[in-house]
Amino acid sequence: MAIPPAEPYGFDDPHRSFALPSGIAARFSFVGDNRIRSLPRAACVSQLSFVAGFVDVVGFISIARVFTSHITGNIVLLGSGAAHLDAQFARRLLVLPVFVAAVALTVFGDCWARRNRFRSERLLLFGEALVLLVFMIAGLHVQPAAGEPTPPEHTVMLVAALGAFAMGIHNAITHEARFPNTSAMTSNLTQFTIALTDICAGTDSAKDYGQLWANGNALGCFVLGVILV
Repeated sequence: MAIPPAEPYGFDDPHRSFALPSGIAARFSFVGDNRIRSLPRAACVSQLSFVAGFVDVVGFISIARVFTSHITGNIVLLGSGAAHLDAQFARRLLVLPVFVAAVALTVFGDCWARRNRFRSERLLLFGEALVLLVFMIAGLHVQPAAGEPTPPEHTVMLVAALGAFAMGIHNAITHEARFPNTSAMTSNLTQFTIALTDICAGTDSAKDYGQLWANGNALGCFVLGVILV
């Protein structure tokens, strides 16, 4: 049986030009199909941005002093804390492979669900919600009451890993659905500013107004999640 040639890898992204080896492309022939596209865009961006802001602040301030979804921040803090190999350094180091594993599992889970005619977006959002529920329950147990001893470090690290795993699923869903970034606001603020500048300069187009709304929606809901912690 002839193996078909390798398909471009990139989930319908024209900017990705490299290809999978032919054997892998044949095995995962669904690579290149449209992905999570049926989600209601504005509502999902609002909710996912709110969740990302809320969980990031909870993870950093209330639980483990790590960013559960802002991986750039963890890398910066890892670099600045490399001279002090303490518990916080270990937590931040742990969340990196956990986050990567969650993204990879989400992508393959999406592929498997679509290949078997399941609604992948519902399964993935349910998976994120389930992990976040466990993260919340576990987080309550690592918050010592007055006079109680501090919980063991391995327990705190487990909670941090749960938060990072949930946000790995979260970021993969956002990317696969082609939503604006719902967890790192640098790109949203940049695109929001560019669109606003084009509108003010009179060089705007219909796309700029759509960009302004999409990125402004993500920014506003993320900030709301941060404030309400």
